[in-house]
Amino acid sequence: MLPIDALHDDVLAAIAEAPVVLSAPTGSGKSTQVPRWLPGRVLVVEPRRVACRALAARVADLEGARLGSEVGYVVRGDRRVSDSTRIVFATPGVVLRMLREGREQDFDALVLDEFHERSLDVDLILAIALQRGTRLLVMSATLDGDRLAEHVGGRHLRGEGRLYPVDIEHLEGPDLLPQVQGLEGRVAKALSRVHQGDVLVFLPGRGEIASVQAALQGRVDAELVPLHGGLSLDQQARALSQGNRRRVYLATNVAETSLTLPGIVAVIDSGLVRRTNYHRGRAWLALGPVAQDSADQRAGRAGRLGPGRCIRLWSARAHLEARTPPAVHRESLVPLVLAAAACDAKDLPFYDPPKDYALAAAQEELTALGALDGAGTLTERGGRLFAMPTDAWLGRLLAECHSRGIGSLGAALCASLDTRRRLFRDRPEDPADDLRAAGCDATAGIRAVWEGQGRHRLDHFALREAREAEKRFLHLLGTERSVGPIDRRALADALLAAWPNCAHIPRRRKKKVAWSNGGTELSLGRECAVIEEKAEALLVLDSRAIGQGRERRLMITAAMPVPLKWLAAANLGTDRMAGVSTRRGRVLTSTERVYAGKVLSTDERTPTGQFAREAIAQLILRGSLRRGLAKKLADRHALFGLAEALDGRRLEPLEDWFRARLDDSGLDHPSELSLLEDEDLLPPLPPPAARERIELEFPFTLSIGDASYRVSYDVARKWATFHQVGGLRKEPPPERFLPKLRGWKLLLERKNKVTTLRARR
Repeated sequence: MLPIDALHDDVLAAIAEAPVVLSAPTGSGKSTQVPRWLPGRVLVVEPRRVACRALAARVADLEGARLGSEVGYVVRGDRRVSDSTRIVFATPGVVLRMLREGREQDFDALVLDEFHERSLDVDLILAIALQRGTRLLVMSATLDGDRLAEHVGGRHLRGEGRLYPVDIEHLEGPDLLPQVQGLEGRVAKALSRVHQGDVLVFLPGRGEIASVQAALQGRVDAELVPLHGGLSLDQQARALSQGNRRRVYLATNVAETSLTLPGIVAVIDSGLVRRTNYHRGRAWLALGPVAQDSADQRAGRAGRLGPGRCIRLWSARAHLEARTPPAVHRESLVPLVLAAAACDAKDLPFYDPPKDYALAAAQEELTALGALDGAGTLTERGGRLFAMPTDAWLGRLLAECHSRGIGSLGAALCASLDTRRRLFRDRPEDPADDLRAAGCDATAGIRAVWEGQGRHRLDHFALREAREAEKRFLHLLGTERSVGPIDRRALADALLAAWPNCAHIPRRRKKKVAWSNGGTELSLGRECAVIEEKAEALLVLDSRAIGQGRERRLMITAAMPVPLKWLAAANLGTDRMAGVSTRRGRVLTSTERVYAGKVLSTDERTPTGQFAREAIAQLILRGSLRRGLAKKLADRHALFGLAEALDGRRLEPLEDWFRARLDDSGLDHPSELSLLEDEDLLPPLPPPAARERIELEFPFTLSIGDASYRVSYDVARKWATFHQVGGLRKEPPPERFLPKLRGWKLLLERKNKVTTLRARR
């Protein structure tokens, strides 16, 4: 009898009335037993593919049924179900597509297992299920069950488990926090302290699993068993079965709560995890320390059979984050917003509401991709993107390539980028086998998918993933693989149309080069094939973050070098007016196309729109067009401005006023200037009374024979400044020639030197 069996009657009674939240320790049996208790058809959402398939196989065995008949599963690219399958295990992405089609109504209950993992899809499924009134049961090993039960308006049931004490040890190193450097050696050292029983080693990913496995092979008297999401069903079954000899499991955090392994007496925890983060419109996996709740959960895996031990590969003095933040507060909300729109779900009751700014950013990005219209409604393109078995950004590229007749190229490139691990391990000994020798990750990735072999030094798991993805993409596009010469220009045009921000320009500072698209700057990573000194510009295909906090840097891991002229031809960037002139009566501007601060091209043209108005403004104000108008403008502006100031209003500077006047005129082409008289472009004259007062009290010029002056007025400060513009006089003008201006201060400006002519009186 399993610990969870004590809750059998309570669960059935509670779910008949309201949603149920069930919390029970890992290993209590909830994932295999509870779905079997529920009456009718049951849809179980499992966050991970490996757990989804393994649990379906285990429950089918318990039911005495063939997998795919009474009990089955559906994951991306693999399904073992029939129309009569009673218990269906499915991954969140698959379930969202069911929700879009309303197929949750085919089931009598929806079970969300391992809810504490809190992916975007799982949070969205919960919100939609609550809004639609679906019969719901939420399960987890670690969550605040009372808070969640209050949110769903249901009952919280607690199950017991069998957990023995676990001794925690720390393998101190040079760093406080967990580090990936030297991981193989530290795992081997920790293993040397465990002399019997099966050991579970937590590692951040398949790459680390492979390197640790290679380092331990032949050095430990145990069977090395990798465990991760890329295993086949047979490999999973072998990993989860009882072995004939001592085992060392090398696992990702799929073994943290999703799967229960037999015989574990010790845990070695690297303290590392890859979490999805968001930057520059892309999701990427960043390597970093686990949170304390995850570390505690990992340690608990050693205490199921009896007292156990956990060796942590970091300092006891390190301070970890208390809890793993939910994905809704650390990832791009693009997938969530797209899926919600696809399911026609609005005003959803989220357990942890997304931030408004993150929602707005996701909606803006999806609108730019053409997935949502201005009202936030899913478009036809959005529907296609949602149906694509990949991230929205890759789906956009796939669709763009297909529309341009290069679907096969797009499928291969997207497949090479869809894998979550490095496709290329290192350089082959024979340069002829080096697919990256040309310095382009795009062509290298395509060739790897098409023709990659062991001699090309490719990662076996990543290549298999990529080729499976290519098959899905080709099937989705309704096309076939077409191997041949790679049209780089067509591929670049598709990339620029799908991801305009992928174009990056080099910024060279001494010996360092940073790559910018006008936002955050990136550095070229070692694994990138690009030869930096030969690249005019890069189309960044993928990037990752290294370091933490202020030390965090973004590294380009895959890119396609292109000439600047390709960016200009794609109309990337914005135009700016570099100069204006007249030739044979025509107004011409020198226009620069600028992207990320770099001039891509320059041409001479007749300006239109805002550029036409700016060119005309510059030419008139400097006297090169409509000769004499510049002086009329200056005089009239001074007169009108003084009248306004005397009435307590402020007039804009002449240049700003005149540009605004041209904007108001609606002028869009230099030829339209002939339709306007000078008077149409001048400030209005002040009323007669105001003009009379100004003429008597506020002269704008002063001439005394051996000198002439232009007079400007600052009404707010009551300053009048006499600017000497002609004559050889060195002395100030005589007092008798100065206007009375009682209460004003009079200043003299001569040769850029200002002196006081008269203080206020």
